Amino acid sequence: MIDNGIASTLSAMNDSVTFINSVIDETYDKEWTTEEFKAVVRSNKIFLEQQLLKDYIVADNTDKTPYTDAINAASIYLEE
Repeated sequence: MIDNGIASTLSAMNDSVTFINSVIDETYDKEWTTEEFKAVVRSNKIFLEQQLLKDYIVADNTDKTPYTDAINAASIYLEE
């Protein structure tokens, strides 16, 4: 059974993945400037990177691929 702390952290991480992906595929419905999008994508990318370093997340057997994929996609987006 997943601990509530882990579950809530993974849920927040999933929200960041969803946000990053929706910005990149241009389905996020918000009228922001490119710089505003980049600022929020950057924040979500940093959040994911920080969470992936936490011992209890590292130890959890959840597939981390969606998180690393979102980080990589965000990095590419931020370089554009």
